[in-house]
Amino acid sequence: MMFGPVAAAPIAAFAFGITATGPATSATAETARTEPSVWLVEIVTDSATVAVSDRGWLKEPSDTAPISRYPPRLLEPPAIELSIPVYPSQERRTLISAGELRIANGDGGVNSLTGDWTVAGRAVTIYRAPHRRPVHAPRSTFERVATLKTAAAFGGTSILRMPLQSGAKNLNDSACGTYTGAGGSNGDAALAGANIPRLFGLVRNIVPVQVEAGKLIYQLHDGAISQVLVVRDAGVALVPGGDVASYAALQSATVAAGTFQTCLATGHFRVGAVPVRLTADARGSTAFGGYPATAGALAAQILSVSTGTTVSSTAFAAWRTAEAGIVVRGGTAAEALDRLAAGLGTAWWGTDTNGNWIGGAVTAPETLGTGISIRESMLAAAPEEVAGALPPWWRARVGYQRLDLVQSGADLVTSVSAADRDYYGRLQRTAVASDTTVQSAYPLAVDGEEVPGVLDSAGEAAAVAADLLSLFKVPRRSWLVRLGPNAGGLPWWQFGLGMPVRLTWKYASALASGRTLLVRSISVRGDDAELELWG
Repeated sequence: MMFGPVAAAPIAAFAFGITATGPATSATAETARTEPSVWLVEIVTDSATVAVSDRGWLKEPSDTAPISRYPPRLLEPPAIELSIPVYPSQERRTLISAGELRIANGDGGVNSLTGDWTVAGRAVTIYRAPHRRPVHAPRSTFERVATLKTAAAFGGTSILRMPLQSGAKNLNDSACGTYTGAGGSNGDAALAGANIPRLFGLVRNIVPVQVEAGKLIYQLHDGAISQVLVVRDAGVALVPGGDVASYAALQSATVAAGTFQTCLATGHFRVGAVPVRLTADARGSTAFGGYPATAGALAAQILSVSTGTTVSSTAFAAWRTAEAGIVVRGGTAAEALDRLAAGLGTAWWGTDTNGNWIGGAVTAPETLGTGISIRESMLAAAPEEVAGALPPWWRARVGYQRLDLVQSGADLVTSVSAADRDYYGRLQRTAVASDTTVQSAYPLAVDGEEVPGVLDSAGEAAAVAADLLSLFKVPRRSWLVRLGPNAGGLPWWQFGLGMPVRLTWKYASALASGRTLLVRSISVRGDDAELELWG
């Protein structure tokens, strides 16, 4: 089982892409106890949809299902594993592993899925419903568990193996375009092949790219931006000279020495005299719905720009509603989102098993209510405490107003004040929350790692630091829980990543009176499930 790092507000069943229905009623519980599952898999190809199942399923005469038969070729129910991060140092993306499908093919009935790479990347949809005999369950009762993609298809003498991967759009391509070096906005010849910067949100002391040396034109972002707050030369602010509507207008503009003029529509500005070292404070991209005023909206914008499709900021509603920013000069969109989420302390991002983008933030489980109760009768084995919990924190530190460029000494002209020299000489400001009583109570308590700055507000950074300290000054523990068949009427699909559950186990002192924990990871195969609970 894969244990990745914990989530935010309850998302019951959301991470699996199944509609949350709440705790089972007595009628639902009785159904769950008496009816095992049948699993259906649909694999889309160019010519047709290949349908298989583990137990076999046939459409009844009164059913309106589009596919009439799912032959029993699936050798075992699919395996799915998901996990989310807890500690700020852990990668902020949710982890999804779907194993592989093993399909019986001794008769060559699914040979169409083997032989070349045409199947790789195709959609695979997995459904489940009660396995009923002699009358099969209606197709309309099947729940969609996952929409994934095939990574490949390998044929043997009798078994086809089909590794699976997330159904989300690949974010591993470069997050930036490149200059052609053809001149003008395409950059001088020396820039050919270099990455065009992308500015998302608010960043301070940005180093712009000089794209046209003869006209002293610089670029902050590959596209339209919201605002250039200030341009400085070696620490001295230049006077703003207005904005023009196009790059051509910027080329033909007359810009006086000591001033700058912007073209917000293209992400450029121009200065009037050869500078020593230019930096700027600016608000970036306005693509896909305008300037993102919150970190969650910023995450949605990065995804939208990277995928070319609009991602709603509601997917990141659990993120702190504060202004943030990053400059991207290379790497992937996934790495950019990791940077952004890391600067929020407890935020995480990723997809559910149906490829929908989601975001959350770790919240102390004891503040979320008791949630679903897991009792002894629901367990297939005794809970096992697992390693991985870190010592309590006595101090939390969160960066803010992180500079793109640190300047000191001769980097700044002599007229720059001592206060400004101190400001430009530090990578970021730091908000601190501490509680020395934690050190007394827990001798091995640690100074938590400093969170890198993406926030701009000192007050927001202080609030994040306070939240981190509240969360991590408490000793946290993790337990592995194996649910029994349908868990006494609460099957695994009633559980979601990050939701609170109340675990009671009378033989362990920490659990004897019940303990509210978060679902940190879920590992399922068919109706069997393991949960890692953290808190």
